Amino acid sequence: GDWRRSIASNYNSTLADDKYFRKEGAANFYTFYRMHDYHSLIYAAMFAGKSQMALDAVSRMEATVPEEVLRIQSPPMADWLEQFLTSRLHVMVRFGMWEELKHKELPADQTLYSGTTAMTHYARGVAFAATGDVPTARKEQERFHQAWKRVPETRLAYNGKLVDVLQVAAAMLEGEIEYRCANYDQAFASLRRAIDIEDKLP
Repeated sequence: GDWRRSIASNYNSTLADDKYFRKEGAANFYTFYRMHDYHSLIYAAMFAGKSQMALDAVSRMEATVPEEVLRIQSPPMADWLEQFLTSRLHVMVRFGMWEELKHKELPADQTLYSGTTAMTHYARGVAFAATGDVPTARKEQERFHQAWKRVPETRLAYNGKLVDVLQVAAAMLEGEIEYRCANYDQAFASLRRAIDIEDKLP
């Protein structure tokens, strides 16, 4: 809970990582560890309520993961790294950037960015629900489930699978939509299920 120190230490880590990136580029295994430092900084900033700091960290992180690195097949860099590229969506949901999310475009390559595609539909669904547009939220929910099926089982989320993390998103989105429909018992049951699923992730 000491977010100030977490921000400071992780920020300093990313500065060191940036030096390595400028020297060695991103086509190496250390990129995974660099992403971890950025990810920790982003989440510390979110917990501390610092939206601009979180968004700045996302932008810095994204700039160090060029698409050609994700296209490396051996080792399977997309399987290791794509999980981090959903971070902007989580920041936008955390800070209620509903209008921006409703206009958030899908990735051009929805196969390479399969997890990001699914998470975009989730985040857009939450945004439409939060602003009272339940019919469009339900359309995004349907698109989310379709996109979720296309995420490879090999796509990782740290030591788990991204397809399993998306179970949390599915329950969260259902809860958000049902709440706006005044189906409160169902809404809170879905949100509690999201918590339970997340608690059981590795």
